[in-house]
Amino acid sequence: MNLRLRILNGPLKGRYAPLKEGLILGRSPETLQLDDDKVSSRHAQVLLTQKGQWALKDLGSRNGIKVASGRVEIL
Repeated sequence: MNLRLRILNGPLKGRYAPLKEGLILGRSPETLQLDDDKVSSRHAQVLLTQKGQWALKDLGSRNGIKVASGRVEIL
């Protein structure tokens, strides 16, 4: 199964990226680059939990990951 991450906002809106464990999102060249001033150079990482669920982990970014206006460490 080929899973893809759909980008909903920002300059890459409407694009898709292959979803794989360990994928780093950020502004650095070695990440899935998100050209946005609110994104850190290494902002978040895609993880696959032991239960087989996908998760997004904040990597200590300044702006964090927000859900329903609240900041979370792991989504």
